[in-house]
Amino acid sequence: MEPFKFIRSLEDLLYEMVISLILFPVTLVRIVLRPVAMMQVIQQESGDTDAGHYSDNLNPPLCFLFAIFAAHLAAMPFGASQIAQSGNALARLAMASEENTLLFRAATFLIWPIVGALVWRQVARVALDRNMLRPIFYQQFYLAAPFALLVSFATSTSADFVNANFALVTALMAAAALWFVVAQARVAQAVHGCSVLRSWLTALAILATGAALFIAMMQVAMSV
Repeated sequence: MEPFKFIRSLEDLLYEMVISLILFPVTLVRIVLRPVAMMQVIQQESGDTDAGHYSDNLNPPLCFLFAIFAAHLAAMPFGASQIAQSGNALARLAMASEENTLLFRAATFLIWPIVGALVWRQVARVALDRNMLRPIFYQQFYLAAPFALLVSFATSTSADFVNANFALVTALMAAAALWFVVAQARVAQAVHGCSVLRSWLTALAILATGAALFIAMMQVAMSV
């Protein structure tokens, strides 16, 4: 019976991998085009313990990780990043293997979901409880996925920023920032019931705080 159990487990694993690859671009497009609707999906799914939840979307943490992985794959032909070229101990550790690089990318871009979740937790006055915080963190994972994909790709392709395609890199990062702020503001109004002014100010604060922490983390990585 053991070989059959192993085969069944392998079948399930392969199926999950294939269906995740299919659902990722679908979910990403839905997030970009309909961020508010996707946040409402999370609200509906948050109390669902059924095995069929997120049946037609990739779940938020996986979607975020797939976005990081997709940016990593897309940037590979462009060579080493600025961190990889800095030559310090932390950079060598981060770039020692593909696994380390992916972990470093995920750790740096987790800044925005964490900042966003903490800010909106305070706005919504949600208790510091694992189950109650899950929908807010899941919303931020979805919102951060397209943003992380574009920014990660842009920063990875600018190993030598002076000689890189400055216009392309700037356009990608500007598009990511604009979409992120607009999506955060729309979600704040529709889901958290914030006023227009408060929504935009909070969205800008999340972007700016995340950017400041991201830059600080990158500087540490290149100087240690």
